[in-house]
Amino acid sequence: MHVLTQPKPVEIPAATLYPCPVSAGDSRDDSTDWIHAQGDTIVIGIAHGSVETAAYHAALPIPRDAARVHGLDYLALGHFHSTTLYPDQGGGVHMAYSGTHESTAFTEPDSATY
Repeated sequence: MHVLTQPKPVEIPAATLYPCPVSAGDSRDDSTDWIHAQGDTIVIGIAHGSVETAAYHAALPIPRDAARVHGLDYLALGHFHSTTLYPDQGGGVHMAYSGTHESTAFTEPDSATY
């Protein structure tokens, strides 16, 4: 297990990870803003926050087009427990909340899917 606590690229075989740790749950800063992906490997961002079209988007904001803007092949999101995909204009999914096995409310859509 590796705990990614710094916003700096992490090289792994055949890919580069771009972790976006947060230090305050009420931050109004975009934790993905530092990413300027480069190279010939697969580039994957890992971020915790609220995509601008999601509920409670005032804290930990992440732009809906963050994967494209930062040159990521995929942006793995955490914060909401529902599975939510963000297709680009061509229909490809490069950003998503994977969902978790634990819902946060009975009314939460697509919770407990993974």
